[in-house]
Amino acid sequence: MKQSLLYNILFWLVRTGLKIYLGKWETYGNTGQPRPALYTSNHQNALMDTLVIVTEVWDRQLSFIARGDIFKRKNIGRFLRSINMLPIFRPRDKVNIIEKNKDTFAAVIWRLEAGGTVKIFPEGNHDVPRRIRPLKKGFARMAFGTVEESDFETNLYIVPIGTYYESPQKTGTDVLVQYGEAIPIKQYETLYKTNKAKAIRALTHDLREALKPLVIHIDSEEYYETIEILRKILRQKIQVEQEFTGKYLLRNFKSDQHIIAQCEHKIRKDEASFKIYSNEVLQYKKGIEKYNLNDELFNKNKYAFGEILLKIILGIITFPIYFYTIINSILAYWILKKRFLNRVKDPVFHAAVKFAVGLFLFPLMWVLQSVALMYYFGIWAALIYVLTMPLFFKLAIWWQRHWYTTKAQYRYNYLSGKPEVQQLKKMRVSIINNF
Repeated sequence: MKQSLLYNILFWLVRTGLKIYLGKWETYGNTGQPRPALYTSNHQNALMDTLVIVTEVWDRQLSFIARGDIFKRKNIGRFLRSINMLPIFRPRDKVNIIEKNKDTFAAVIWRLEAGGTVKIFPEGNHDVPRRIRPLKKGFARMAFGTVEESDFETNLYIVPIGTYYESPQKTGTDVLVQYGEAIPIKQYETLYKTNKAKAIRALTHDLREALKPLVIHIDSEEYYETIEILRKILRQKIQVEQEFTGKYLLRNFKSDQHIIAQCEHKIRKDEASFKIYSNEVLQYKKGIEKYNLNDELFNKNKYAFGEILLKIILGIITFPIYFYTIINSILAYWILKKRFLNRVKDPVFHAAVKFAVGLFLFPLMWVLQSVALMYYFGIWAALIYVLTMPLFFKLAIWWQRHWYTTKAQYRYNYLSGKPEVQQLKKMRVSIINNF
């Protein structure tokens, strides 16, 4: 397949931007995947899901499916197609979706037959809750349509991918990306030639099962909030008990899955008892929210005065870096917030808009400001300014998180003497011990 030059340029720009924007970023299994392939992943965080996958794939260019309404303007549509994006239209777009999507399906099949890789979200939409939603059948029709053209001579694979964000909408969020074992379409040949609908259902079911071990899947709606808070309360205990190893995010992921599985087992075994337990968990959550505390603080009974003092001193010493970055980025941030973020109705899009617009807006403002600097101090000063601003921006994100954590620990220490907070500590111990 012909390579897109613009894709290659944006690949490095976006990857650099993500390295600045994200916190910890771990990826597993992204190398050695077969081709041609359909890359399929869960969809929790809008455009960010695509970007964290695309920029960790080194051995090929991906084509990826995007919502059709963003292609409406001809110039934008032409640009998106030039970076391997293909539109998929939905009933809400109020168009003839069969006719409109015909060209996209044909383009996908052509790219896969040519040995390419196409990225698609089989859920069809994004949502905040941590679970796999029902999969649409479009990906299966694309897959079978491809191999049918060659009478199953094309060795096509479906590659399941799971993305896991600690705090999806926050700048500096940690993200884990995991690739599962590829599913060969060849294994469905006999079934497909006998009963196409049954083969599509079988592939859809198998992909859903393959995705579950790669994502945080909380099936229960009634106890969703309880299980979500238990993931954090019980992490330390479970990681020690189960001796989970690996890097930070992978350990968290393993413990979260273990906790969810145990909760589901308890619900099936004795829901009445779990409901009582759940009420205690929700009461604890309500209590910490009342005092504007987060559960992670309760991992310690109290934080050492010397530790907090050192963090305060470090924050004061490094504050000029944060202040310098804010002063040099305030105009870009104002434009981003007033012209873009305030117009985004769906909160799931906030992170994507913040990153995508900021990726171009902040550097543009820094370049424009460097012109004034060049006028007064010369070209070398302007060049150093532009090249160092991304580093200062990353440090500013670190400083913000550092100062937030320091203030939270100080506040926790200050409130620890209150009888109500003491009661919350006892309640948390009870929740951990009774799990």
